[in-house]
Amino acid sequence: MTRPVVVIGAGLGGLVAAARLATRGKPVILLERLNRIGGVSGEWQCDGATYVRGSVEFMGGFYRGLERIGIGLPIHPVRARYHFGDQTLTLPPRLQELPFWARALPGTLSAALALGRSADGSLADALVGRSQAARTFLACFLQQGGLRFSDIQAADARSMVGHAREDGLHQPAIVEGGPQRLVDALAELGRQRGVQLRLGEELLKVEPGRVETRSGPIEVEAVLSSRPRWQDWTGPSTPGLALGQVLLWLHEIPPFPDGLDSLYRLPVDVDRWHAALTAGDWPPELGWSLVNPRLGPEPERRTLVGYLPVPAGADPAGILERLLAAMERLVPGLNRSIRAAKLLLPPEYRAIHGLAPTPIPSFPTGASRRPSYKNQETGELHMGTSVEPPSLYGAAVVRRALAIAEELP
Repeated sequence: MTRPVVVIGAGLGGLVAAARLATRGKPVILLERLNRIGGVSGEWQCDGATYVRGSVEFMGGFYRGLERIGIGLPIHPVRARYHFGDQTLTLPPRLQELPFWARALPGTLSAALALGRSADGSLADALVGRSQAARTFLACFLQQGGLRFSDIQAADARSMVGHAREDGLHQPAIVEGGPQRLVDALAELGRQRGVQLRLGEELLKVEPGRVETRSGPIEVEAVLSSRPRWQDWTGPSTPGLALGQVLLWLHEIPPFPDGLDSLYRLPVDVDRWHAALTAGDWPPELGWSLVNPRLGPEPERRTLVGYLPVPAGADPAGILERLLAAMERLVPGLNRSIRAAKLLLPPEYRAIHGLAPTPIPSFPTGASRRPSYKNQETGELHMGTSVEPPSLYGAAVVRRALAIAEELP
């Protein structure tokens, strides 16, 4: 009797890996501890409104990876703008912003060269003495993942840059109708190809050739796992930043300026901002994002979602009011249209969704290293940031899931 491949975790990586394995003719059992699929992607309902659960924007490499397994969805290319002080950076760039690029790129390139020569340094080390424009430029691209300069070690930075084009970091887009369409399409593809999905399945033990669940043991050919390996790191690590989620239900969604889809606000002094968050303090100037997920015209789907890096344990009193005032300055008419507004902090997010709102829970420091994705003790082939360098838009999730699924004989 042919043994199945067990995939642990029905987030995007697990769904992609399961579908690809089934396409190759492997019998697949997909185990999910929660009673739903999608991980941090998809939709949920709160007090009559529909919101995205987490991930909204993905890059070109993500969608190309989906096309490899037979999923093509209508997508909307994203136009984003970063605000810092009285300056802006728009993607795709505008002509009037070229002077900022001219100031930012020399320092950015010199920092990149320093990282390329470094064995154990961090991006923070490489930015010492570089221009404020370079620091702001790089902070723009790290903000979405809740990343600080000190989080990015040289080896990780080289990996991220090496895969930047493959992952399509210059091609952001969102799924028309919201990320639930993506999750449902992956689930349906797996069902059509024979993937056996088991929701609410408690995993008890994994060992080579065998998985034990609350429902009983499974003899397996292989195990692909979304279970993290943080406890197996060599050397020290530092916690990642958590993100609070801003939920806005609107009577009508006011247009973003210049046809934009995403807005980001960064403090001018990004080093002070990072330091305050790390110390557990609210910084004098908040950094945040606001995204239109384009869920649809139905009244309950006229929602926006924002993200706010939050300091652990800090009193959130008054923060939502500060955020809404700042957002109103960039999207005039926003506050008049608000039907309901809520700031979902990490403990509440975890209680609702069963997942942490920390994009990357831990980062290596100094000589610390991630373990191999091949777990010799349990036999698992691990996916995720506990064994792979961080990535900002999920493209690496699909890339690694497909690579591991192809690796099995």
